[in-house]
Amino acid sequence: MGMALGIAGLGSGCALLGGASAASGRAAFTGMQRAVAEAAKAVEGGIVLVTVQREPSPQAAVQLLQGLQAGASGPRSFTGVVLTPEGHVLVPEIIRPDTAERIEASVGGEVVAARPIKTDDTLGMTILKIDTPAPLRPVRLDAGADLLAGEWGVVVVPSDESTDFERFTHLVISRGELAGRYRHFLVSGLPREAKGAPVVDLSGRVVGLLDAWGAASAADLREDIAAFLAQATGVRSPEDEARTKGWIGAHLEPVNKELALARGWPISGLWITHVAGDGPAAAAGVKTGDLVVAFNGKPLRLSGQRARDYFLQTMRATPGVKFTLTVLRGGRKVDVAGEFTKRPEPETLRAEDIGVTVQDVTDPVVFERNLLAGDGVLVTDVYKGSPAATGSSFGQGLLVAGDVILELAGRPTPDVKAFGRALDGIRRERNDVVLVKLRRGYMTGYEGLNLKIGEQGNGGTR
Repeated sequence: MGMALGIAGLGSGCALLGGASAASGRAAFTGMQRAVAEAAKAVEGGIVLVTVQREPSPQAAVQLLQGLQAGASGPRSFTGVVLTPEGHVLVPEIIRPDTAERIEASVGGEVVAARPIKTDDTLGMTILKIDTPAPLRPVRLDAGADLLAGEWGVVVVPSDESTDFERFTHLVISRGELAGRYRHFLVSGLPREAKGAPVVDLSGRVVGLLDAWGAASAADLREDIAAFLAQATGVRSPEDEARTKGWIGAHLEPVNKELALARGWPISGLWITHVAGDGPAAAAGVKTGDLVVAFNGKPLRLSGQRARDYFLQTMRATPGVKFTLTVLRGGRKVDVAGEFTKRPEPETLRAEDIGVTVQDVTDPVVFERNLLAGDGVLVTDVYKGSPAATGSSFGQGLLVAGDVILELAGRPTPDVKAFGRALDGIRRERNDVVLVKLRRGYMTGYEGLNLKIGEQGNGGTR
């Protein structure tokens, strides 16, 4: 199956140039085409076109007439992202399991049935299960990259049998970002079927999922989507499996293939982008900037995200088991040895007065959740009907999971213990309103929580 590639306007000026300038322009354009095609490979096998339309019934004619009079639209099509090899697909709409609609997915050159198994009104998404005879290739949403203003992004849009199941590649440019619970990179000019499609950067990393406002940051969404998938299927990612058994205490990203070839490095190498200070990797002598080329004496395999997946699946971190890594450092190979340990669990506190559960922002939490710093306490849960969950617009509470609380009523909260002391002070003073200083993404601000709401029996203890 082919993939149609169009990069409008990038090389339009080449024909007006002469000599070396024309050759340079053509070379640049060709290089860009290759980069876009390579980036598209990261997701082209993990997307499907989903079409939703009303089921026919004996009253179809009456319903059709009523629909035309009411201005109802016809079939809806959008892009679904494959989450598991078994055919769990994430789509950008709410589709109830009891819906009177027919859902089909175009995948692998054929049209197959799909059914909704779980919805999340907060995310505005549904997980479908599609019937596919062969395993699918999931799209990895854990790269954590951003799309800065002025950077190019690649979007691959699938199609159905009307266009021979072709996949169409679009090149977009970010015009900046909007802040919110999930940051949005501002991109436009895409067909309506692109809604739900992943946006990748020119390194092939998924940076966002398209919705009505642009591309919602994959770095911001990934934890919620992982939890959503676990609720729907019980399926956990390789990273989650590693967390329950043990950990290595380092974050790895695939090496750029072109850079590796130019430097003579293995294309399967993995960069160490962060080392947790109290983890096994740090104890073994691993350093940020090392390039991992072998694990337990065996060279890594594959390239890009597949190399990372291979490493995580091969590692099988188990507390007490020893490991060796071969890394490139300063142009030479260095062997380090260590021992997997149990993943440390951050201290947590349930604050019913406010309506949240918080935990310490440990070093692993900082880089796994893409936080800016390690200060404050992380909000992991917000209770319905509590002071933290009410008083905002668009169905979002004053505080949301992922917020980092920096102060309570002017008292700094660098960790859970300090948060607890600040909470005790508020209880002694019996304040009706508490001012919370928080960081959400790149923004720092304040919210005022009305503690009297808790007196109604929906979160508070007063």
